[in-house]
Amino acid sequence: MHGDPHQGRSVRKRWLRLRRVVRRRWLFGMLPFLVLAAALVAMAPTIVANTGLLHKILSAALVDFDGRITVGSASLGWLSPVVARDIVAVDSQGTPLAQVPSLRSQRSLLGLIFHQRDPGGFHVETPAIFLSLRPDGSNWEDALSNYLDQPGGESTVDRLQVKVTGATVHVRDSIAGQWQMEDLDLDLMMSHGEGPWLEMRATTDVRSAGASPGRITAELVCQATVDPDQSLGSGQLVWQVANLPLSPMNAVLRRAGLDVELAGIASAAGEWRWDDGLANPQWRLSKLNAQQFALRSPAWIGEDTITSNSLDIRGLVSQLGGQWRMENVAVESDFARLEARGTLPQGSDRGFDWLDLIRDLQKEDVRISGRLDIAALATMMPKMLRIRPTTQITSGNVTFSLASQTGGEPSFSASLQAADLAAIEDGRPVAWKEPILASADFRYTADGPVIDQLVCHAEFMDVVASGRWNSGSASIQGDLNRMVTEMGRLVDLGEFRMAGRIDGQLQWEQSLAERWETNGRIELREFELAMADMLPWKEDHLIVDVAGQARLDQGEVTEIPVASFDLRSAKDRLTVRLTEAVRLPWPQASWPLQLQAHGLLETWLPRLQPMVDLQGWQASGTIDLMANATVDPQRVAAEPMRLVVRDLRAQNRDLGVFLDEPTVRMETAGFWDLDANLLNAADTTLTSSTVALRAREIQIQLPGDRTSIRGTIGYRGDLNRLAGWFQAPDQVATSRLNGSATGTVLATHDDRSTQLDWTMDVVDFAYATRDQLAAGVPVRAVSLPQSWQEIWREASIRFAGRQRYDSADDRLHIDRLSIAASELQLEVQGQIDRLMDQAEADLQGTLEYDLAAVTRNLQASLGESIRLAGRQQGRFQIAGPLRSASATANSTSLVTSSSRTQAATVSTAALVPAAWRGSARAGWQSVDLHGLQLGPADLQATLRHSVLQLDPLDVPVSRGRILAEPRLDLSALPVRLMLDQGPLLENVHISPELCETWLKYVAPILSDATRAEGTFSLTLDNATVPVPDSTMTAARGVLTIHGGRVGPGPLAQEFLGAAQQVRTILDSSRSNRGDQATTWLVLPEQQVPFEVQRGRVHHRGLTVMAGDLVLRTSGSVGFDQTLALMAEVPIQDRWIADKRLLQGLKGTTLQLPVQGSFSQPKTDRRALTDLNQQMMRDAASGALEQGIGRGLQQLFGPRPER
Repeated sequence: MHGDPHQGRSVRKRWLRLRRVVRRRWLFGMLPFLVLAAALVAMAPTIVANTGLLHKILSAALVDFDGRITVGSASLGWLSPVVARDIVAVDSQGTPLAQVPSLRSQRSLLGLIFHQRDPGGFHVETPAIFLSLRPDGSNWEDALSNYLDQPGGESTVDRLQVKVTGATVHVRDSIAGQWQMEDLDLDLMMSHGEGPWLEMRATTDVRSAGASPGRITAELVCQATVDPDQSLGSGQLVWQVANLPLSPMNAVLRRAGLDVELAGIASAAGEWRWDDGLANPQWRLSKLNAQQFALRSPAWIGEDTITSNSLDIRGLVSQLGGQWRMENVAVESDFARLEARGTLPQGSDRGFDWLDLIRDLQKEDVRISGRLDIAALATMMPKMLRIRPTTQITSGNVTFSLASQTGGEPSFSASLQAADLAAIEDGRPVAWKEPILASADFRYTADGPVIDQLVCHAEFMDVVASGRWNSGSASIQGDLNRMVTEMGRLVDLGEFRMAGRIDGQLQWEQSLAERWETNGRIELREFELAMADMLPWKEDHLIVDVAGQARLDQGEVTEIPVASFDLRSAKDRLTVRLTEAVRLPWPQASWPLQLQAHGLLETWLPRLQPMVDLQGWQASGTIDLMANATVDPQRVAAEPMRLVVRDLRAQNRDLGVFLDEPTVRMETAGFWDLDANLLNAADTTLTSSTVALRAREIQIQLPGDRTSIRGTIGYRGDLNRLAGWFQAPDQVATSRLNGSATGTVLATHDDRSTQLDWTMDVVDFAYATRDQLAAGVPVRAVSLPQSWQEIWREASIRFAGRQRYDSADDRLHIDRLSIAASELQLEVQGQIDRLMDQAEADLQGTLEYDLAAVTRNLQASLGESIRLAGRQQGRFQIAGPLRSASATANSTSLVTSSSRTQAATVSTAALVPAAWRGSARAGWQSVDLHGLQLGPADLQATLRHSVLQLDPLDVPVSRGRILAEPRLDLSALPVRLMLDQGPLLENVHISPELCETWLKYVAPILSDATRAEGTFSLTLDNATVPVPDSTMTAARGVLTIHGGRVGPGPLAQEFLGAAQQVRTILDSSRSNRGDQATTWLVLPEQQVPFEVQRGRVHHRGLTVMAGDLVLRTSGSVGFDQTLALMAEVPIQDRWIADKRLLQGLKGTTLQLPVQGSFSQPKTDRRALTDLNQQMMRDAASGALEQGIGRGLQQLFGPRPER
């Protein structure tokens, strides 16, 4: 079916008309929004400038800036320059970095957006910069550190100009103090187009405290380079300073790594030019004048200061083609003058070589000369030159020259002369008439170097040499006594001493067309050399001979068939000689040598000091050495080498090593790879009376990036003799080891680490001690065998371990370290970081132990009054630096049965460093401690700051409790156990064992009690107990007796006997009564104060009762069980109730001093005698009074009753 075409056109017309209506309405509706958007765009800069958006944009753009930047106000417009005012930058601490009053752009904001690669110019007006310098950086480097750490990239700016006017830089230097740059004007132009890519002009005034301002002017121009790797290009820097204070420059020198400090005022002008990549630099110093110049450099000249009223430097120095060229260089000062011109070689990449220097110098015309004023230098640098305090150098000069010439036959000459030297020594004028002269004339010809003349002359020394390679001679003659004497008149030689005479000569010549020979000798007579921290070197007559031959082919050396070195004295000799001819060329030559040495060790040690550090060592004995070695540029091989040392006596007190061996033998074969720095020993044996070991296939990579060790070692040793290596001959040994040890060490290495697997088995182990004798009392270790007390014995002990050392990280991994004995098993794991530095250890482990077995083993030292029981496992953890540990406890010394006469010394040392930290856990099942029956306990402790703090204890003990928070002070020896104020024991049962062991010291009347009942408590004010010497305990507290009774022991019986005697004297009717009552001593409820000091325990007012007898005691008991007591017997009223004449004794107390010891108490009974005599006098007086009374009664009758 087809539709009507007219109807379709009508529909389309209506649709088009509707769409036009809708579009017009939409346009009219959107017009306000478009106008608003245009207004917002036009006003956007103003909105940003006057709202918080500016600060948000700045924060987002400067997210890597370690600080904060704020803008006080800004003027932003699309068609106007950007202006920011009152800009403030602060660091992360809020300290100001910069304050900028005004920053203005040359382009408008729209121009900056459309010309980002050419932003034009910026003008910064009167900014203030705050710069804080320190040796390792500055505050600005800290703030910009995130930007400085980012890798550089290609610049996105083609052209930039910055102009700064009126800037001030405030500098605070941590060493030089405060200074500032004022009126700093800077023009900076950077462009990536043609011409200079960097132009900078700057002027500023530098002002330092107490000095006039100096001015700096500089102009820098850098030209672009075609080499992209040479970003600096070529350029020049022209600078000029006037009246510049030098002290602000110290910060720059310090940052450059120079330990130099300058002072003074300088004026200078100069220029620096360079080609691409700083190549061929030229320095022109048209003038440099410094007034009141001073230079300090502790690293170079110590504590002295170089000063000069005036210092002038001028000249041109340039580098071109590997040579340094000097044009009219001159230096003038109060103490020196230097002039130089010519060309100097830069030097070889192979290092410094005199022959190369002479050959290169004579190719150029060089003139260097100078003069030094010795008197001025001595005044400025007395400490560096070690001038004697009593000597003043008044005159003297040193002149020197160096010259080479190319005209005619090239030559090179040098001279040095010291003359006109005079001084005042101890108030007397002294002059050296003869100058010291050294001169040399050299040539380097086609046939080799030629010494035309080499002379060194002084009053005490002459050195002469001349010749060429095929014929020549050299000699030396010197009086060392006179040399040191002359030097000592000026210089403080300290502990340096030298004496003797030296004579030597060396000749060489070509004896035949194909043979060249040389020989020489040096003799030292009555030679002596002594210096601080060195063994004195003395030689009556020492001779050194050298000889050699060479075969020639057309003037070139092709073979050395003979060469020898022979050193000999009265008792020593060293010979080194070639065993086979050495064939050249030199780089590949191999030198087969035989070395033989014998003599006295005490005379060889001083000779070896220049090559080996022997500080602190002393040794004696005889040595015999035989070695065959092959030396080439790559390695030194020895096969075999045999060394025998007899009657060896060696010691180093700093290391605590004291060797005493009848014979020591060592044999080895191996090589040292010089390139790889690798030592390889195929088979090495060492035997002595103490140890024997054999090492196979040992490879040691000496210190470097990959330190390692490989190989296998088997060993055995006698612990008794080995302990003697660490026992000083002048110290009394207080401990002794016995037993024999055998073991192995297996070293392997992988890509990163060296692993050691080792074992040691000890059989028949025994450890014994004895008491320390008084200082200064000599003793022979073998003279008192009965004085040694065995502490520990084990049939066998096994030590084993596995450690890995990672040289890259300098870390030692302790995978396993174990000790296994019959009653103890120890396992340790962990690691030690920075092993070669601080050695930071982090270790943990377990300890399994059987306390009953341990107690039995230690019974001889612990005594019968200490018994522990329980099979337990303890755990511990410890961390801290091992290098800082000062614990080298030498108070327990080791001794051998063959030790010689010794003298006692006392040693104290720190034990545990404060930096160590750790924790431990251990326990027991039961403990019998001097009569205290302790129940099960689990102890935990923490180590911090050299104090081992135990967690609070609450342990059942003898029907009561023990409460304490003990701590051990491990900072120094002796270790101290400390207890703070508080209860220690609560409601503990009184037993005869407690009375006998320690309670008798506080309550002496309880000693040797036959029976005991009751309870007591103990409260401390404080207590400090040195370990192990508890005799120096200091404590104070209160013993509280809650009531009880005891069966009296001998001391109590002594007290009771005296008290009963008092009662008998006063009341004879009771003399045969009360014996039953004395079966028990009653302890009433009471508190007894006590104090422990200086080895004695003091108490006051202990009261006991026996029937109607009351006893009170006060005084002290020594740890040696001596007594100093006062027993008091109060006079009971009922004893004198019916005795009128004794009423004067009512309320009094009879005092009985008691001395002696617990086993033999001695009571002073004079008070009883006095009381008895008083009773007799009173009785006689009473009888007389009664007789007179009866007589009067008979005479006068009875008295009437009232």
